[in-house]
Amino acid sequence: MSQLRSLVVMADPFYWPSNTNPKQIFQWLNCLSCLEFLDIPIKMLQEHHDILFFPSLRRFRVSTWYSNTNGVILKFLERHPELEKLTWFSHFPAPSHLPEHFLPKLRYLDGRFDFFQALTSHPEAHASAPRRLEKLFLNWPPNNGEAVSELCRSSGIDHDALRVFYLSRHQNIQDAQKLADAFPMLEELSLPNLEEGEVFNFDEFLLGLERLPHLKILYEDVIWSDLGIEKTRWDSDIQSQAAVDERIQILARRCPNLVEISHPKLSSRKLVLRRNDGMVFFRPWFALGPLYRIPHRLDTDVSATYAHMYASALEITESPPAVPVIETSTQEPSNHFQR
Repeated sequence: MSQLRSLVVMADPFYWPSNTNPKQIFQWLNCLSCLEFLDIPIKMLQEHHDILFFPSLRRFRVSTWYSNTNGVILKFLERHPELEKLTWFSHFPAPSHLPEHFLPKLRYLDGRFDFFQALTSHPEAHASAPRRLEKLFLNWPPNNGEAVSELCRSSGIDHDALRVFYLSRHQNIQDAQKLADAFPMLEELSLPNLEEGEVFNFDEFLLGLERLPHLKILYEDVIWSDLGIEKTRWDSDIQSQAAVDERIQILARRCPNLVEISHPKLSSRKLVLRRNDGMVFFRPWFALGPLYRIPHRLDTDVSATYAHMYASALEITESPPAVPVIETSTQEPSNHFQR
């Protein structure tokens, strides 16, 4: 067991059997010198954070359900400066300031926006070597609509390093353009629907997307919001399906490296794009083989007949028969929900 590299503790200490010896458990934990990934209940960490140390730890995940536990987590993190990936779910505000060289090797952050603010609050310390954050999944952004603008102005991160950006609340139609100007190397982008009262303009939004030459994955519910499509079965409305298909054509044409997008009519919410000889093929990511690959010309409109054929083909993919897999996507679809 000393060679264990990944550990997920599911049960809170409150639910441990009465004959459990916590001291023995934590003595065993401290023997895991090769542990690289840890997911641990906050109550367990709260009671024994001062004795837990994992010299090989690179990835850490924790959820905070108690208001007085932030300090405990920060102390644990301070003792693990080699950490590269942090997932911290919290309902409570993060501390406004962190030590100057806190988690210097962090590459992946999934957490509150105010924690990101605190992490980059020492621009003078990062002037010569800004943080090389490659993946940012930020929730609880401020309500002033300036989350993306603040991120783009940040001098505490290397703007050429960021490859993946997710924000839990989309506040401004110009956000895509701002992100494109500030982070030109973005490959994966997700902004949810606009807040109530904001009007979506697809052409304006597209101006930002086409300035991201490396964009491969787009999870944007907002790109369908002006089509008036209800999230019902994808085969319930041929006219709306044709509108979605036409938009896919536009995205494929204007974003030449795009390989995966969200789709409002699929339960899987993912659609894989492939291009070949002037055509784009798109299908649900879980569908295999050429039987489920639907050709779609970039230079023609979608007819209602074709839309009906597409819906029928998609229906097949819900329960595909056992056929030999001849071809699959060249890139495995990402899974934001299991990140």
